[in-house]
Amino acid sequence: MWNDKLLVLLLIIQLCFAQQKAIDNFPNPRTNGFSKCGLKSKGYVCDPEKQLTEQERYRLNNDLLKLSRRTSGDRGVDFCTTKGVDATLFITKQ
Repeated sequence: MWNDKLLVLLLIIQLCFAQQKAIDNFPNPRTNGFSKCGLKSKGYVCDPEKQLTEQERYRLNNDLLKLSRRTSGDRGVDFCTTKGVDATLFITKQ
C-alpha cells in the first residue's frame, strides 16, 4: 500500500516542479521510442536524460503497469468501460 502512496507522491512532485517542455520533444515509450526513453521494450516511463537508474525506471514502469491492470474492468459493455487507467511518466531535468 505504501508503494502506491509513494508513486502518487512522485507523480505529484513531478507535476508541481516539472519544466514546461513540449511533448513533441519527448520520445514515446509506448511506441518505438522506448529505447530513447531508457527502456528495453515498450513501457510507461520515459527518462531520455537518464536521471534515474535502470532499476528505478523499471520499478516505476512496473507500478504504472499495475495501475493499469488494477483499474481495468471485465464487466463493461464496451472498450471504454473495461479499459483501465494508462499513465505515462516523463522525467526531465529542472
